[in-house]
Amino acid sequence: MFFVYNKDKIISVAIALSTVLVLFLLAATFKQNSILNNTIETSANTSKLLPIYSVDTE
Repeated sequence: MFFVYNKDKIISVAIALSTVLVLFLLAATFKQNSILNNTIETSANTSKLLPIYSVDTE
């Protein structure tokens, strides 16, 4: 079996793989920064504080 290497195909695969690698690195960086600096603690107890939940429909 012979492999035919085309320069255009090699370049397109390299660009695609480098794009995926850059996106994964950016996602890891953003996740690390959000964990360290911008963490917001939320609570499940505030789920029904809106006025619409106190309307009697019957």
